[in-house]
Amino acid sequence: MDTIMSNMNNEMFEKKIELLLEMQNKHMMDGFAKIQAALQVIASQVAHRPAPAQAPSVRVEPARAEPEKQAVLKTEEPVSRPRYGDYTPEEVSVSKFFYFGNKK
Repeated sequence: MDTIMSNMNNEMFEKKIELLLEMQNKHMMDGFAKIQAALQVIASQVAHRPAPAQAPSVRVEPARAEPEKQAVLKTEEPVSRPRYGDYTPEEVSVSKFFYFGNKK
């Protein structure tokens, strides 16, 4: 009796595995069919695509050897920047640096 039950369980297990494999194979075949259809659509679009227009040919003439004139550099005078301490005591009063008011 025990062997009959184990044989029946084995047969059910084998049937279950076969069913799962069939389902997986069907799913994979459907996926491959979708991919193949998409590739065919892309191939037909590429085949029916118009040829790119060719740009008109442009003839380039060789450059003439003309001496280039070198530009004269202009030297700029240094700009006064008072925030960096470029000042003299006559330019700025001490009261602007120190507060002589009431301390709270």
